Amino acid sequence: MRFLVLSAALCLAFPVAAQTARPNPLRPAQPSAPNPVVTTPTPEPAKPAEQKIDGAARRTECSRRYQAAKAGNTLNGVKWPAFYSACNTELKSAG
Repeated sequence: MRFLVLSAALCLAFPVAAQTARPNPLRPAQPSAPNPVVTTPTPEPAKPAEQKIDGAARRTECSRRYQAAKAGNTLNGVKWPAFYSACNTELKSAG
């Protein structure tokens, strides 16, 4: 019990100084803020008509077309399943 009282009194009498960040001599200094990396998206090359498009690529292409039509408000009430069916059929016959 006396130890707890004594340690509490010492903590109040001698507060621990706030530690400041000192550089580590063994580790190189890191920049405070990294330089922003600017990347520009590269356009996707056009696919030749003879190349077959697999299912995932057709689904991605149809989704891109659906989102564009949705943003342009040109769907006229057509929902995704009907749009995808028509788009998938079109892409299968084209490629």
